[in-house]
Amino acid sequence: MNLANLNLAICGHAKHGKSTLAGRLAYELKAISSQQLELLEEQARERGRDFNRFNMIFLNHRSDTFLRGEVNEPDDPSRTNFPSRASLNIENLRLTLIDTPGYPRFLSNIVYGIFLADQAAIVVDIKRGVNIGTESICRIVKAFDIPILAFCVTKIDELSEEARRSEFERVCDQILRNLLEPLGIPTSTPILPVSAISGSGISGRFAESLTPWYDGQDLIGLVRDAEFSESQPFIDVTRFAVEGGREILSPPGVGTVIVGTLEIGSLRAGDRLIAEPASTLQKREIYAVVRSLHLAKGVTDMRSDPVETVAARAIVSLNVPNWKNIRAIRSAFKNGGILGSPSRRPRVAKEIEASIVFFEPDIVYAGKEYRLHPHVAETTARVQSILNRDRLSINLQSEEYISDAGEVVDARIAFHSPCCIEERSAFPRLANFVLRENNRIIGCGKCLRVIS
Repeated sequence: MNLANLNLAICGHAKHGKSTLAGRLAYELKAISSQQLELLEEQARERGRDFNRFNMIFLNHRSDTFLRGEVNEPDDPSRTNFPSRASLNIENLRLTLIDTPGYPRFLSNIVYGIFLADQAAIVVDIKRGVNIGTESICRIVKAFDIPILAFCVTKIDELSEEARRSEFERVCDQILRNLLEPLGIPTSTPILPVSAISGSGISGRFAESLTPWYDGQDLIGLVRDAEFSESQPFIDVTRFAVEGGREILSPPGVGTVIVGTLEIGSLRAGDRLIAEPASTLQKREIYAVVRSLHLAKGVTDMRSDPVETVAARAIVSLNVPNWKNIRAIRSAFKNGGILGSPSRRPRVAKEIEASIVFFEPDIVYAGKEYRLHPHVAETTARVQSILNRDRLSINLQSEEYISDAGEVVDARIAFHSPCCIEERSAFPRLANFVLRENNRIIGCGKCLRVIS
């Protein structure tokens, strides 16, 4: 029987306690044993003060392969640089916890990690409060229409008993004024006082000494009650989002393995899928024939047995032995790609019409370039024109258009190279994108129409 899938991203700024919270959740939900945790405690003691037995669950598997950013900047081994996963089964649900990066240096990987999510938990350090990094994270979550399960105000154990309540209320006010109201996030979104180290607020421990004054639901209760995907309306259409060129692997004796997320439809062994934009870029049709499927291994998995079929929102590994020219395919998937049904292949666009919301005032002109993140992809995009209410182009050659914060702007956008993106009317999740300027998220949008 196929389980429904829920991917929960743990998001927030660097050093606010995301990996520790994700590790505590994995432990409380029985993805790791007490004996394993004891071994990790010994390792954490050897690594230093930034490590603990819970964040070691994820940081032990920290990738050194996919670093992005300034090469002359010293690295911090206690910092998450690429999304890590831990999966477990709860009743009729397969829950995947995704520990996402938080440091701006890894913004591309932050966007990718958040895109994987069906729900997000936003982590805010009670002493540091809401900062520009937290705001940027929430903008990405908003851009991809991902519901926020809760805001987790962490590290309350590091405050005195007298200061906890007042400091928690101060951060709650910051969240309301700086995040909920400006970004249109429901004000009913739970805000929890949490200590991942002690377990307070994670699993029915609000009555204990740390926060006896809080009477809301604990985090695991919210996870169990979370909504998740069930039936899919597009049973004859498949969209599998590949994790860029980063996880097209060739383990010895296995063949080529591709890791990604099944966005729409179902998959089974023997399926034949077409690869885009690889086919368009290579000017020939490239097919992936699935020999076997495995639920993607996470940081707590010892092995991953084959499964017969998977349903939407599952993170899986596909064994595709017919892909022998790995170099060409890896190049084509460098900035993300989609495997899809040959009868209704993924859309590849050079120019689109899009609806954009700017999070802050911006000056737009013909030829202005942004970094654009649709689903797992990443590309450079150029503004061609702004459209008025009658869908006619406003001439930007001789003047600039100044957008206000929160303003919805329709525009024509051209990509530097062909990119997979779907129209909102067909596949909403694959139509969303994030706009980035330098290292700052400045807007989000939806593809309304593929022009060419």
